[in-house]
Amino acid sequence: MESYAEPKQCEWFSNASLIDMQGVGKIKFDPPKVPVIFVLGGPGSGKVTHCDTFMQERRGITHINMMDLLQQYAIAKDMQDFSHLSSKTVTEVIMLEMKMAPAAKA
Repeated sequence: MESYAEPKQCEWFSNASLIDMQGVGKIKFDPPKVPVIFVLGGPGSGKVTHCDTFMQERRGITHINMMDLLQQYAIAKDMQDFSHLSSKTVTEVIMLEMKMAPAAKA
């Protein structure tokens, strides 16, 4: 059985809590210039473990954990939770995070 190291956050993601979320809703985005890979699965299915392993095997890949990202957004907005965010807001939050990793290959 393989064992994996504890997940490590990318430096840019660790600084994500410093983002001024005031700009969400006012930002225009260009389409990403790299492939975007979505990893889907139920709770406890190994999504984060799989992404961390993939990042170690393929340098230049950036992992954005939506749960962490939306929790940070909710905290910044003094919200109890993020379950009532509009799809537009969620999309803008993820696009803003993607802009923070311009050197990513995927």
